[in-house]
Amino acid sequence: MALEIDGIVPETLTVNGTQVERLFVDGTEVWQKPVSAQIEFDTDLSGNVIFTVYGDGVEVDNGDGAYIYYPAGAVDIIPTGTVKLRFGVGMDRISFYDGGTTDTRNRYTSVTIHDATQLTSMASMFRSLINMINFNVTDLSSTNNVIDFQLAWVSCSSLTSFPGIDTSSGISFNQTWNGCSGLTSFPAIDTSKGTNFANLWNNCSNLICISEVNTLGGIAPGIFDNCTSLIAPNASEQTDILNGYNYVNGSPCP
Repeated sequence: MALEIDGIVPETLTVNGTQVERLFVDGTEVWQKPVSAQIEFDTDLSGNVIFTVYGDGVEVDNGDGAYIYYPAGAVDIIPTGTVKLRFGVGMDRISFYDGGTTDTRNRYTSVTIHDATQLTSMASMFRSLINMINFNVTDLSSTNNVIDFQLAWVSCSSLTSFPGIDTSSGISFNQTWNGCSGLTSFPAIDTSKGTNFANLWNNCSNLICISEVNTLGGIAPGIFDNCTSLIAPNASEQTDILNGYNYVNGSPCP
């Protein structure tokens, strides 16, 4: 039975920190949906994109202002403008890599996360979106429930900056930013719970400066392989990080 307050079913309520509306069919609650978009993205509008949602469905506005519900699984849409996504309450992961093709992945140009509190995994979320120029998070703390960051931004080579998201719950950072060759500096991140840092910044060939990283809890083979421009940390500090070290840059990255 749906929750009632003084005999009245509320139009909105908060579930796990997210404000949602309740949906009913013949008086029976069938789904809860967020009030506002949690993720929005832009593409080059040259064709369809495919992404996959896990754990629950998603409502999608493909740019025309109307939301359409899709169940968990692969979602194939043709954007007509900025696409907006509203998660089902049980959705805990989305991947713009899974289910797609090289052509569909190349169409993404910009992604903004407004609320990521439901997500527990960002594994392969933006993997191989080589033309994504902008990645923004309006509430940096909303990623604090994410445990798995492996392969999340692999080969996002068009990114030139990255926001200081909350990674404090992260355990796997395997290849998270491998191949992000457009980045020149990196903000402070909390990796104190991490156990796998293999190839974390591998192939970030233009990366000059990192603000902070803690590898005391795990392995870090190849973490700086092919980071040919890196000067902070210096060579000695890079070796320390490789073997397990809590590195904090004494000077701010430019």
